[in-house]
Amino acid sequence: MPDRQHRRPCKDCPWRRKSAAGWLGSEQTPEQWVQSAHDETYIECHVHEGFQCAGSAIYRKNVCKSPRFPELLVLPADHEAVFSNPSEFIAHHRSHGVVSSEIGKETSHEHKSA
Repeated sequence: MPDRQHRRPCKDCPWRRKSAAGWLGSEQTPEQWVQSAHDETYIECHVHEGFQCAGSAIYRKNVCKSPRFPELLVLPADHEAVFSNPSEFIAHHRSHGVVSSEIGKETSHEHKSA
């Protein structure tokens, strides 16, 4: 674990363009992730406990979002490493038809037909 805030996204950060498509590491949908990034939400790193997500901070800068709260991490834009807009993020994480938050869940239609 780093002793200070990291400034680059973790290797498997969902905000990285090279992240595993569909893997979000939580129960949230891609749309909910984008909403959190566009809100004034403190987003904790999923790898380094106690630190903010560098990927989400870079994404915010990429979409010209300037957090109002001084405690939120602000990092420079990086359109090469991190998604540049909500559509890119959502398309990437929906590209395999299922996201990690949906694995193992069945819809009411699937349940009825079983």
